[in-house]
Amino acid sequence: MLILKGGGLYMNRNAIQGNMKKRSLPILALSILLITTIFYTSSVLAATPVLNKSSVNLHIEQGYKLKIKWIDKKLIIKWSAGNKNIASVSDKGSVKGLAQGKTVVYAKIYNKNKLKYTLKAKITVDSKGYATNQASLSSLLKNTKVNDIIVNGKTDFTIPKGNFGKNIESNTKNLSLKIEAGSSLNLVKLISTENAKIEVLGQLSYLYSKKDNTKISLKSSGKNAIINAIHLENPSTLDFVSDSNKALCNIFVLAKSDIKISGKNKKKDVIAIKETAEETGVTANKNIDLYTDARTTLVVNIGAKDSRITTLNYRTPITVTNNTDSTLTVTTPSVEKKVEAGETHTVTGKN
Repeated sequence: MLILKGGGLYMNRNAIQGNMKKRSLPILALSILLITTIFYTSSVLAATPVLNKSSVNLHIEQGYKLKIKWIDKKLIIKWSAGNKNIASVSDKGSVKGLAQGKTVVYAKIYNKNKLKYTLKAKITVDSKGYATNQASLSSLLKNTKVNDIIVNGKTDFTIPKGNFGKNIESNTKNLSLKIEAGSSLNLVKLISTENAKIEVLGQLSYLYSKKDNTKISLKSSGKNAIINAIHLENPSTLDFVSDSNKALCNIFVLAKSDIKISGKNKKKDVIAIKETAEETGVTANKNIDLYTDARTTLVVNIGAKDSRITTLNYRTPITVTNNTDSTLTVTTPSVEKKVEAGETHTVTGKN
């Protein structure tokens, strides 16, 4: 602002300072932006490419995708495995375990034809197999160096004809498994499985339930089907259809469970309830031999009228509902008790 003073024109000091400030602010902001851009660009350009993992543990047939951080897309990557018998790697960095052992996967990074970086990842492959589909399972079953196979995938798995004698560990949430006639497995172990549907036409030596509240639908069918033993180590629900007459099955109950057993097998499947399985419930639609050392509820229906019921401790109560047309006998360490047709009684060695 101009002011007339003493015959002359003068500019107001405050106005001059204000104009200078207004001119300085854009310059200051531009300077800060320029410095920040230079610093950020230098940091990005200076960053050295690295792998997302420096070491990877795998099972046989299991895969893992290695990725490179801070890589200029203009650069060329060439992947390779030190020992191609232990692990393979694709041109996109997908690693696959092939056999037990250790090796190194390399990612060589080129700028045109000049090598700029060499990245390494240690790969360790253990002796277990890993199947996510039927193809990988079939391959592992034929692999004589693999005894334990982990299954984990949304698929129906089948054990084809063959004397494999291997162990299956299920980490899949919902397992569907069929063991064909003429085939055999040593063990099926339910680790993380919530629902299991298993049909046995061949032979299964052992079935283990390791997770709480697993629901198991199990069927043995065909004239040569055998299930030797079932172990319910955690609370489980078991619906067992025992149709094969080849052999009886032994069911060991170590935690509170709900068991339903039916089928055409004329042999008496054995149910042994340990003292740790208090409040277990059993519904029998076929003849069984039941031995209990824990408080148990038993419902005996018409097809199970020749079942044998034994308590192993005279203090152990068993509540029996007799839905047959015959009298049932409960054997305790001290006496035998009768439960008439159509009646329900709680029996101990004391009463």
